[in-house]
Formats: sequence, structure tokens, C-alpha cells
Amino acid sequence: MSRLMSWNSFVDNIIVTPVTGEDPNISDSGLMFARKARQKWGVKEAQLMGQEQALKLLVDQGPRPVIFVDDFVGSGDQFKKTWTRKVIINSTNITYKDLSSGSGFSFYYCPLVCTEYGYNRLKTICPDVKLRPVHTLSACYSALAVDSIIWPPNLLSDATNFIFEASKRAGIPDNNGCVDDWRGYNKLGLAIAFAHSVPDATLPIFYWNKNGWKPLIQRT
Repeated sequence: MSRLMSWNSFVDNIIVTPVTGEDPNISDSGLMFARKARQKWGVKEAQLMGQEQALKLLVDQGPRPVIFVDDFVGSGDQFKKTWTRKVIINSTNITYKDLSSGSGFSFYYCPLVCTEYGYNRLKTICPDVKLRPVHTLSACYSALAVDSIIWPPNLLSDATNFIFEASKRAGIPDNNGCVDDWRGYNKLGLAIAFAHSVPDATLPIFYWNKNGWKPLIQRT
């Protein structure tokens, strides 16, 4: 079989499902990338499914390749929750992780951007998932890293203190790496945004709009 025929056969058989938050809603950015799978790959509408629907189909009909799509992986927490989220099927709690130990099941995670930290963490937490990001950000893309590429050399030594002081003036909290921590979620300290969203791992000084602080970007 030629590579093109193998690819077409693969695409005809896959399930594409978006990675969503703890309480999935229609505004989750992963849904946009599921739509792009239909537009760019020619995946049929019937092959685009929510997480629970996809899991139930695998249980009822057997193995098919599953591709999880998303825009961004920071800490990997969101996919970890997706991978281990329990769904009641036929009166039994089932997770994707449970199925991954079965014969014939194959799972892919294809985010647009993934931090090196998140990549290494997911490879440990979800070793049965084939993680294939389009772009990987090494630690030097953090504005807080000692070797950060965000800053010119003459500003690098005082960069973290500058962010801390500016964040304090804006009223941005220090909550040990939780959402809206002045260092970004999980203290990743990123300076990244998409047209459709701003990740939690991005520094809040970019999007903060309280206490009179004027945001550079709107976080919707």
C-alpha cells in the first residue's frame, strides 16, 4: 500500500476529539482545532466527537485511532485530567487511560504549541500517548528563566524583579502558581498569546485589567 493510501485509510478511520477544561463548554479553544481537522484534513463531521462520545464509541465498537487536538500545552494538567477523567459507560467507570492498556488502541495528542516542561511531564504521565506538538517551547522562552531569550542581555539580571514589582503595583497576586499568579500558571512565566485566546501560563501583566491596569492584550 502506498503512503498516500495508508494516510487516507488512517484519516478515514480516526476519531478527532478536542481537549477541554474540567467543565467542557462550547467556547473551549480545542473545538476550533477539531473544526480545522475537518477543513484541512478532510475528516468527516461524524468523526469529530466530544470526549465522552468518543470514549463510548471505543468501548462499544472497539479500537480506532484517536487524535486529541488543542492549541496549547503548558503544564500538561488539562490533558492529564482528560486522560484520567472517568465516564460511566454500561454502569462502569472508564477512562482513556484504562483503554490504552488494551490491544489495538492508539492515542495521539497534537497540540499547536507545547512547552518542554509539559512535554516531558506528559511523556511520564501518559506514556501510551503519542505526543506530537507542532511547536515546542524550551525553558528559555520563559520570561523568568536565567537564560531567557525574552530580554536583552543588559536587562536579564533584573527581569524577574521587574515583573514582580510591576505585578505588585497592578495587584496581581502571589498564589504559588495557581491561575493569575504573577508568574503565570505553574510559574511558567510565558509571553505567548493567540488571536483566539491567552494561555493561563502567560504572565498576567499582559492581560490584567484590574486596579486601573491597562492590558496589552484582552483575555477572553
